[in-house]
Amino acid sequence: MRRTWIIPALVALLAMPAAASEPPGDDISFEALEHYSLGSFFEARDRLPEAVHEYRLALEGNPDNADIHGSLARVYYRLREGQQAAESARRALELDPTNLDGLEISVQLALGERNVDEAVAHLKNMVEISPKELEYRIRLAELLERSGDFDGAIEQLRETTRIRPGLAQAHFRLASLLSRQGRLEEALAEYDT
Repeated sequence: MRRTWIIPALVALLAMPAAASEPPGDDISFEALEHYSLGSFFEARDRLPEAVHEYRLALEGNPDNADIHGSLARVYYRLREGQQAAESARRALELDPTNLDGLEISVQLALGERNVDEAVAHLKNMVEISPKELEYRIRLAELLERSGDFDGAIEQLRETTRIRPGLAQAHFRLASLLSRQGRLEEALAEYDT
């Protein structure tokens, strides 16, 4: 019976969804951590109603934990429950403005409402929090281009190619954007990279 903790711990670790960067902070109770782990387990297996139930139980003893609110926002969004997703994301960001789940859901909801400016603002925060996360930069460049901020899009793509030289997708997009801006010499240099 000394090993009874190994299986639940292993299950909890393996069940963590990709979007959750880490378990909730140190201020969480053991019981809430159990519910959070079960929520992650159910979420990873697309048993979303059960995930909501477990995350809500985790919140009962820890209503001010941004990570739990962010996870709940993520699941509500997957369930297409926009209002609950928005409320959970808003609460996560009130508690921790750097909560990536809250920011990501806010981006998705803003895009769903065709509010590109709000989505850009949230993505800029994500880039600021995780400057080497290339996916955020590439998505931000797309939205900046869509909103007409071509210089901002070029800046994000240049930074992407600086962080990861030779990333064909970024070089091609940068070259294409430069070409459309009439900056042909710079575009050719990117195509050659």
